[in-house]
Formats: sequence, C-alpha cells, structure tokens
Amino acid sequence: MVSSVPKKGKAVTLLSSMHDDQAVNHNSRKRKLEVIQYYNRTKIGVDLMDQMVHTFTCKRQTRRWPMALWHNLINVATLNAYTASKAQRPGTWEASRSL
Repeated sequence: MVSSVPKKGKAVTLLSSMHDDQAVNHNSRKRKLEVIQYYNRTKIGVDLMDQMVHTFTCKRQTRRWPMALWHNLINVATLNAYTASKAQRPGTWEASRSL
C-alpha cells in the first residue's frame, strides 16, 4: 500500500501487488511515484470497459446497493460474453450490424 499527497488536501492511496515501495521516477518531469505512473499507463482497459458498458446498460436507479452491484455484474458479464464471442468468431459481428 502506497500513500501520497501530491497537492494539499488531495491524498492518494494505492494498493499494488507489483510495487512495494514509494519509488519515484526521477526521469519524468513531474516526478510521480512509479505505481501512479504504471496505473496511468495501464488504465485504458478500465476506461474502455466503462465506455462500452455505458452504451448498453441494464442499470436502473435504486437505493439498494445489492441491486446496483447486481446490475453492474450483469453489465460486465454481458461485455465479457460479447468479447469472448467476438474473439471466437471475428467476422460474424460486423455482418450482423449491416442488417
């Protein structure tokens, strides 16, 4: 676990199994922690998943957190099934869009 305060009043806490110290990359201009730079380089997958799930979502407004969690699980499972199916049969999804 690494904790950093890059600006006053802005605490950042990260949990990583790859990084075990507060090593700073002195080659960069802003001198950020290596764990933060690694996260910024690899977060594209999470952003892309959020964008794709947001396009076709089953989420409903609810006050109950188990229902919100359930809707999120359904969204991610649907995206995973779509990605696996598209990987197995690459040409079939593009042909069905043109109908």
